[in-house]
Amino acid sequence: MKPFDDERFAQSLQRARKRLRAVPRQGQYRERIAVESRGQVRVVAVAKIDYITASGPYAELHVGEKTFAVRERMQTLAEQLDPSMFVRVHRSAIVRLDRIETLLHRPGGDYAVRLKSGAEVDVSRARRDELAQRLGIK
Repeated sequence: MKPFDDERFAQSLQRARKRLRAVPRQGQYRERIAVESRGQVRVVAVAKIDYITASGPYAELHVGEKTFAVRERMQTLAEQLDPSMFVRVHRSAIVRLDRIETLLHRPGGDYAVRLKSGAEVDVSRARRDELAQRLGIK
């Protein structure tokens, strides 16, 4: 509230600096994601995630044959994952680059990726060029 004194301003500045230190810095990405299920918290290593899909208010982490639901927005996850390892291929899908086996061209101009696990994930037309570039496809 106005007017404020120097002491109050210093306290506010100190709080702001503390909050900024708590935010992950560029180059620091999540290595684990906590998943709550039936009163337990399981920790999923990001290195084991094949792909992530949106499912309503949840994101589903696909790890091998298992799927874990987390209450996170796709945008938040995309920002917290290392972009050298993950790529957003659709508004509802993030894929681990080293799990991609094939880029598929479907009838009607649609695209998808087939992962080494055999799973297929849709690729939006808007994100196809970025994906091709990241995969080294011209």
